[in-house]
Amino acid sequence: MNRENFGRFIADARRNKGITQQSLADQLHVTNSAVSKWERGLCYPDVVLLEDLAGALGLTLTELLACEYAAGSNPNTNCIENNMTSLRDIANESNRNQRIRTIRNILIAVLSTVILISTVLITVSFLQINSAGVVYIGSQSIDAQNYVYMDMKGDLLRLRCEDPQMFQTIVSGWREEGYIIQYRWNFISGEGELIDCQVDSQYLGTPMDEVGSGIVIDELFGIRGVRQEITNIYPDPNHSHRYIYSLRYYYPGSQHDFLTVKNCRDLAYCDYDNDGVIELLILTIYDNAPYMLYDRKDGVIFSSFVDNVPEEIIESLSGF
Repeated sequence: MNRENFGRFIADARRNKGITQQSLADQLHVTNSAVSKWERGLCYPDVVLLEDLAGALGLTLTELLACEYAAGSNPNTNCIENNMTSLRDIANESNRNQRIRTIRNILIAVLSTVILISTVLITVSFLQINSAGVVYIGSQSIDAQNYVYMDMKGDLLRLRCEDPQMFQTIVSGWREEGYIIQYRWNFISGEGELIDCQVDSQYLGTPMDEVGSGIVIDELFGIRGVRQEITNIYPDPNHSHRYIYSLRYYYPGSQHDFLTVKNCRDLAYCDYDNDGVIELLILTIYDNAPYMLYDRKDGVIFSSFVDNVPEEIIESLSGF
């Protein structure tokens, strides 16, 4: 994808929509300067902002990634692959230390709007064995056939996965990197078949290796796209094989914390008080006050120890 073309398309779409750079920035919770940089082709928006950016400009995600207004309802396979490559380019410019869950959701949104053209895998193929460092991009099921998309050193691979259990494992437990895969690739059709997929043990390490990593929370305290980053991890002195975490939370497009959490053994994002808003519940290091709830009222985030935590919330304490 060309940054300049992408920026010009954003600028034209914004003007067609009749909104200013400041208005667009306010809708996306970023600065006017950030929008200006996008439109001048200096950088891409953060990948987690793409869906909201498309909506603010009155575009579909497919139109935004293709930098053109849709001419029909059924884009062809080349158009689909180009859009996914564009998404990969933007994701590569984002912080690669972040384990961004939203990438999977955006890809599914792109693929669900189109009809993929079925192709037949030719038996004469190239076998690539033990390819480590593969980045999982997304997956889709079309006509009872499962496909996995992976980035292999800048090349986008579309691999058919015949094993339902392997497909489910990849979709539900993907990592940003560290797959060793075996696949057959067809140079003519541009498709392949996933034969085997395992996590490379060299990438597993210990939980303390995850300092600096982060995820995007779909919604927290009524705020969309909140980022969580792990700032410190150390062994729990009172529980073997467990760890204690420190965390920071900040808005998309900003590096300023609006919440820091320390002495956290585990966490869950849940609607504790059934008010329709997702709160943060943490398992503390204090045995006499194990649960602390973070909530937001009148724009202010506060914390309090809570009792009588529902069993289903306790069972969801698996944030790390």
